[in-house]
Amino acid sequence: MAEPLDPQIAEVLALDPAARYQHFLARCAATERLFGLRDEEGWAMVGDEEGGVFLPVWPEAELAALCATGEWGEYAPAVIPLVEWLSAWLPNLAEEGWGVAVAPAPEGQGVHATADELRTDLERELRRSS
Repeated sequence: MAEPLDPQIAEVLALDPAARYQHFLARCAATERLFGLRDEEGWAMVGDEEGGVFLPVWPEAELAALCATGEWGEYAPAVIPLVEWLSAWLPNLAEEGWGVAVAPAPEGQGVHATADELRTDLERELRRSS
C-alpha cells in the first residue's frame, strides 16, 4: 500500500501549473537548490509534439520522486545546487536550445520555459527574497 502524501506535497500537486511554477521559484530561492531525475546513464528528459527537448526539475525531492514512474521508473531524485544551476546548467541548456519543464505533476504537465526565461525569473525571485 502506498504511503499517504505529505500534506504540503499534496497541496503543491493541487496547484495549477502556473502556481506550481511560482512555488518552484520561491522554494528554489529559499533553499538554494532544485531537483532533477537521474539514473546511471544521465538525466531524465522529456520532449513535446514540436520536437522541443526539456529537462524536468522540481523544488522538492518528494515531488520529483512522485514522477519516477513508467519510463522514468529507474530514475531517482538528484539535487542540483542553485548556484550551479544558474552558472552552468541554464547557459548549457540555452546553448543546446533545450528548455525546462518546471515542476510537472505525475499526471500533468509543468510549465515549459526557456533557460533564459527561467534564469530571469529565478534571479528576480532571488532579489525579491533577499
